[in-house]
Amino acid sequence: MGRSLVSHPRIVVLVYGVLLLIGLGIASRVEYDISFRPLYQSDDELLEETENFTREFDNVNNMILTVFEGPDAFSFESVTAFSEMTKALEGVRHVELVYSFTNVPFITRTEDGMIAEPLYEGATRAQYPELRQKALAYELYQQRLISPDGKRVAVVVQLDDRYVEATTEAERRPVLAEIDALLASHSPEGFSHHTLGTRTLERDYRTMLEHDQVVFFGLGFVINVLLLFWALRSWGMIAGALAATTACLVVSIAAVERMGLAIDILSSQMIPMVQVIATAQVVHLLYAYYERLRLGESRESAVFEAAASVRMGNLAASVTTAAGFFSLLAASVTSVRSFGLKMGVSVILIFFVVSTLLPALLALLPRPSDAALATVERSTVARRVIALFYAARGRPRLLATCTFALLLPCVYGMSQVRIENFAMGEVRADHPLTIAMHETDKLAGFTGFEISIESRAGTSLIEPENLRNIAELSDFLSEQAGVITSWSLADYLAHMNGALSDRDETSGELAGLPDSRALASQLLLTYSLSSSGSREVEGLINSDRTRARIVGRVHDIGASRYLALRDRVEAHAREIFPPDRYRVAVLGEPLLVFRGLDRIARDLVESFSVAFLLVFGVVFLGCRSLRLGLISILPNVLPIVVTAGIMGLLGIPLRVGTTIFFAMALAVSVDDTVHYLIRYRREVEQGRSASRALELAQFGTGRASLATSVVMGIGFLATLPSEFLTLRDMAVLNFTAISVALVSDLVLLPALLTRFPYRTPAPTAPRPSLGQVAELEESAR
Repeated sequence: MGRSLVSHPRIVVLVYGVLLLIGLGIASRVEYDISFRPLYQSDDELLEETENFTREFDNVNNMILTVFEGPDAFSFESVTAFSEMTKALEGVRHVELVYSFTNVPFITRTEDGMIAEPLYEGATRAQYPELRQKALAYELYQQRLISPDGKRVAVVVQLDDRYVEATTEAERRPVLAEIDALLASHSPEGFSHHTLGTRTLERDYRTMLEHDQVVFFGLGFVINVLLLFWALRSWGMIAGALAATTACLVVSIAAVERMGLAIDILSSQMIPMVQVIATAQVVHLLYAYYERLRLGESRESAVFEAAASVRMGNLAASVTTAAGFFSLLAASVTSVRSFGLKMGVSVILIFFVVSTLLPALLALLPRPSDAALATVERSTVARRVIALFYAARGRPRLLATCTFALLLPCVYGMSQVRIENFAMGEVRADHPLTIAMHETDKLAGFTGFEISIESRAGTSLIEPENLRNIAELSDFLSEQAGVITSWSLADYLAHMNGALSDRDETSGELAGLPDSRALASQLLLTYSLSSSGSREVEGLINSDRTRARIVGRVHDIGASRYLALRDRVEAHAREIFPPDRYRVAVLGEPLLVFRGLDRIARDLVESFSVAFLLVFGVVFLGCRSLRLGLISILPNVLPIVVTAGIMGLLGIPLRVGTTIFFAMALAVSVDDTVHYLIRYRREVEQGRSASRALELAQFGTGRASLATSVVMGIGFLATLPSEFLTLRDMAVLNFTAISVALVSDLVLLPALLTRFPYRTPAPTAPRPSLGQVAELEESAR
C-alpha cells in the first residue's frame, strides 16, 4: 500500500480532493446542541417523571425573565410603559403568556366579597402612591415580580411548547430578537434591564460558541503556520502539513454529522484538538522524511521509508489516544460520553488521513532544500535534545531527587481539588451574560426548585389537611439557606380566604387557609375567572386536584449544595406526607443537570481507570515488552499528577469541562512515549547496544517529540480567547500536561532506560542507513 501511495500520488490527491468536497458539504450541516440536556445522566430514573411533570404544568425552561432597574418603577409613566410592554409581548408569535406586576391578579376584598384583578387596572394618577405601598406589601409579588425595596421589577415571558418542538434554530432566533426589541423599546426612561432564561441562554451560548469556532480555527491556523515554519523551514512542507491537518479537521467534523451527533460546549474543543493531534502525527512523519533525505536517500525512497518507519508509532499513539477518549464512554453524563466518542473516532480518522494523504503530497511537493535540511538538523532543537539526554543519563540521583521534590507538593495539590459546578462560573465575570445572571439572581434567584406532590390514592390535595402540609413544606423550603422564595397553591388560597373573612379581633390577623374542600374549590373558581388567574392556578395544581406543585427560587449555590437541599426537603416531606399515600419528589431540569454534574467524580474514577488499563495495555502490545511497558508508566503518570496538583493549588475546580482532562491528558502524553520506545526497541532488535539505541531514539524521535509538544502545547492555547472559562482552564491544563510530558520523555524516560535497558535474545543485522550516530551527533553539535 505504501508503494502505491508514493507511486500514484496524483490519483490519491485527486480522490482526497473529491472526498473533501463532499466532506465539506456534510460538515456544514453539523448541528449545535447548546441545551442543558447533554448534561443529564443518560440513565437518570427521574428523567421520564420530570418530562411528564413539565408537560402537566408550565415548563419553566420556556420562561424568559427580564429584570428592570430604575428610579421609580411605580410612577404613572413607568407603570404605563410596563403595561404597554406586557401587551406588546403578548402579541409575539410563540408567546403563550406574559406576567408582570401590571397584569397579574391582585387579591382584594370588596363589599361583595373577593375580587382578583390587576392592581393598576382603572386606577387614576392620584392613586399611584397608595398602590405602590400595596404592591410592595403584597407577598405574592415579592421576589417574583418585585424586589422588597421596590428597586427591581420583573417581566416574565412564557413561550409555548411549539417554540421548542416545532421550530428550527433559524425560526427561533427572530422570536427572541423580537422579544428583545420590544423589551428595549418599551423600557421606561432611565431603566436598565437584563434578560435571562433557558432559551436565551442557549441562544447566547450558541452565539459565543460559533464565535469561538471561528477564532479557534483562525488562531490555530496562524499558530500552526508559525510553529511549522520554526520546525520545518520549508514552505512546501508547511503547505503539505496544513493540507493534511485541514483534511483531518473536515473529515472529523463530517464524521460527527454522519454519526447523528451535535457540537456542544465540550466538543467545541474538537477544532483545536484535531488540529494539534493531526499536526503532531504530521511532524513525526516529516522529521523522519528529513532524516532520510539527510542520509542521502532519493525523494521517493525517503517518503516510503519515512512513512513505514513512523507508521507503527503513529498507529500505536493513535490507538492509545483513541483508547483514552473512548474510556469516556464509561461516563454517565451524556455530554462527556459524546465527547469521548467524537474524539476517539476523530483520532482514528486522523491516523488514516495522515498515513495516506501526506505521503502522496510529499511525493508531489518539491524536495526541501539542503539549506532547510541543514538548518533543521543543526537547530537549537537538536542541541537541546542531546543536552537533555546526557544530563539525564549522567545525574540519575539528582533526577530522582527533583522528581520526588516535584511530586510532594503536587500530591498535596491533588488532595485540594474540589468538585463543584456553578452555573455562573462558566463565563468570565465581566461578560454581559454573567452580569445578567447576577442581576436576575438578585431578584428572583438563578435556579428553579420544583417540588411535585402527588396523591397515590386519588385524594384531593385541596383538602384542608393537605393544604396545611403543602404550606408547611413550602415554608420549610423558603427557610433554607440559599433559597430566595417559594410559593404554592396554599399561598393563593390563604390570601383569597383572608380577603373573604373578617379580621380576628384578638389576633388582628386575617384568616388562614380555607377550612373545607368546598370553600377551597369556590375560591379557586373565583380566582380563575380573572384575566390570568386560571393560568396561575393551572401552574400549581392539576385539573383533578391529585397533583400539586411548589415552586422555589434559589441562588446559584452549586450542584453539591443544591442536591443537599433536595435531600433535606424530601426528608422533611416524608415526615408530613406519608409515603404510602403520597409521592413527593423534587423534579425539574436543574435537578437533572445537577445530578449529572454530581456524577463527575465517579465518572472520573471509572473513565480514568479504564483509560489507564487500555492505554498501557496498548503500550505493552505495541512495544511487545513487559519491561518497556512498565517503564512507560511513570513518565506518563507524572504529567497527570503534576497537572492535577497545579489544578488544586490554583483552585481550578473539577467540573463537567475539566473532568475530561485526565483521560485526555493521559492519552495525549503517551503519544511521544510510544514513538520513543518503538524506535528504541527497533534499534536494539537490529543489533545495536542499548546505549547507542537510546542515542538514536533520543536524537531521531526526541527532536520530533520536542517539535510536536511545542505545536500541541501552544496549539491548545488557541482556546484562551474563549468566553467559556472551562475552555480556558482546559487550555492551561493541556499546556501544563504536555510540557511536563515532554520533560518526562526527554529526561526521565532515558534515565529509566539507562538503568533498566531493553535486551533481545536474538538481534538481527543492523540496517546501515540508520547507523551513522557519530555523524548525526557531530552535525547537531
